[in-house]
Amino acid sequence: MQYCNYANVSYLQIRAPEDSPNTDGIDISMSSNVNIHDCNIGTGDDCIAVNNGTFNIDINNIACGPGHGIRVVLDMPEG
Repeated sequence: MQYCNYANVSYLQIRAPEDSPNTDGIDISMSSNVNIHDCNIGTGDDCIAVNNGTFNIDINNIACGPGHGIRVVLDMPEG
């Protein structure tokens, strides 16, 4: 999910083999006002990845596993 505004993701079931590398369930970047709820995600990598440039994200009622859970990358100002 990239460059989205006011997106609603709900009632998804996402599956990938546990030993499969780089299989994020939901990968969000440069997005805002995203609501993710009531999903069942099992992958070999992150269940949900929240990347740079993303803000105002609401994540609720997620069943995650196998997988690494929810990963958040924060924008860090330089200097």
